[in-house]
Amino acid sequence: SDALDLYKRADAIDRSQIKRSRVYTSAERELSKLSGEQTVWDELGRTENPYLDAYDQVTSSSLDSHVQPRQVLVEKYSWSVPNEAALQRLAALGPIVEIGAGSGYWSALLRQRGADVVAYDAHPVESRRSWFHPTAERSWTNIVEGTEASAAKHPERTLFLSWPPHAEPMGANTLSQFRGNRLVYVGEGRGGVTGDAQFHDMLESNWRLVETVKIPQWKGRSDAMHVYERNRQ
Repeated sequence: SDALDLYKRADAIDRSQIKRSRVYTSAERELSKLSGEQTVWDELGRTENPYLDAYDQVTSSSLDSHVQPRQVLVEKYSWSVPNEAALQRLAALGPIVEIGAGSGYWSALLRQRGADVVAYDAHPVESRRSWFHPTAERSWTNIVEGTEASAAKHPERTLFLSWPPHAEPMGANTLSQFRGNRLVYVGEGRGGVTGDAQFHDMLESNWRLVETVKIPQWKGRSDAMHVYERNRQ
């Protein structure tokens, strides 16, 4: 099909070139048709989830590789795919502070479901300095510019971390700053592609896993939503 040929051609292009190429633009447009997505976050219906719709279309298609459509989708939405079970469980644990909110997709869906969320990112999409969402045109919801230190302002909230960068200190720094007692972490375990060794050391030493909620996984990934409570001193 035309879409299959498109993605095969795009797979062969260097990522830095994809961002500026007509092939990338065509791929994004094709995925938009598949998902029927809304382009402005506040036009989302209360239970809409266009990322999950697009994920279902891609993973049920005959494409040989999901690499290129996944890259398009993670840059536009999120590096993890939220489903209703995860969103409802997380919303029930509010109020929430999200650090490293990225495009704000999770926070937007949570707010649409009535959750009280404060969302921070060091480089919101509108700053045009977002490394993880370089092609996104705007955030899905309001994101406050803030670093890991912002977690210290909200000890009364549940801390939400989704896909803290691999082999970087962001996740561990956030845990060091946070003084609250509940953490929701979306990502992989030790040895995976989220967080660094110190982050996983801190999880094992200072936190107790109380629940895991399954979420859709891209091929080769093993992420899930994990609910932790701080160990009593």
